[in-house]
Amino acid sequence: MTRERPSGRRPSRGAGSPRGWGLTARTVVVAIVVAGLVVAACSDPPSSGQEGGGEILTTGAPVTTDGSSDTTAVEGGDVVVASLVGVEVEVSNAVAPFDHHSVVDNLLLEFGLSRVRVGLKSDCLAAEGFPPIQLSPLPDRDDPILMVNRQFPYIEALARYGFPTLPGTPSSPDDFRERSEAETAASRQCAEEVDRIGHDAITAYELYASVRGPWESVLDEIDATDEIRGLVDAFGSCLRDEGIPADATASEGAFLGHVQSLLMATGVDESSWPEINERMGKLYAECGRELFEARERLRSGERREAFLREHEVAIRELSELLYDGGSSP
Repeated sequence: MTRERPSGRRPSRGAGSPRGWGLTARTVVVAIVVAGLVVAACSDPPSSGQEGGGEILTTGAPVTTDGSSDTTAVEGGDVVVASLVGVEVEVSNAVAPFDHHSVVDNLLLEFGLSRVRVGLKSDCLAAEGFPPIQLSPLPDRDDPILMVNRQFPYIEALARYGFPTLPGTPSSPDDFRERSEAETAASRQCAEEVDRIGHDAITAYELYASVRGPWESVLDEIDATDEIRGLVDAFGSCLRDEGIPADATASEGAFLGHVQSLLMATGVDESSWPEINERMGKLYAECGRELFEARERLRSGERREAFLREHEVAIRELSELLYDGGSSP
């Protein structure tokens, strides 16, 4: 078994987000750990991929995933994503997340689809005589790894417990195995072949990205409003009042970077991490609560309902594809 992306050992709070097949996600989950869930998804982006409630829509039974793909080969080489078994995912939340719980749907669906594609690529590599790709299971819905993010924080959990302290990702010899030119070429060719054939997983991701991308623009518009800009300033002022250096208070990302620097400053001694994470996480929730709640309010309601109506056809097509014609997994 091989891994295509070394992990090393480092504090498990990332400053960036996993991007699946190129779609920009707004979450700052623990990128180092999560990247291992879909280890090859970013190494060979699909040639055909995009960059990038109410009575609105009935999406049927929820999609589920526990990291193991249940795919069925059919005539012509297509793969039906018959079920992604385990954690329930609501499609309308996955394409238009507005709070912590809905962004978990978003992450699990994107990671799940990416993982199906990586599995297909792995099968192709094995057929060519090369070692298969090692895939880690997806996290459960309540895994602390999904709580640490910038734009969709789990406010109540952070206020009560602070940031979770997650273990670093230990490396293994396989992480650093050098691939031959032949294996590298085969990996690229297999990725192109998976995308060229047009498996249902590829189609599903394109449908997902065709809605998720425009929703990102809506989120940017909300963040540009005077209300949110003013609350970001208030967030920074609250942090400064609590003794946080000014250069770490300009935004949520700047503060999370400051927390990362505090962890890194401990060197190899990780015994103080729980205290740092608890104290800084509670402060994050305390100073940011009004900002975070305002974002959730502006992202939901009529504006989101109008967006879901606008993209109803694509959402329904994605739901039907994932549910194998609308049947419950």
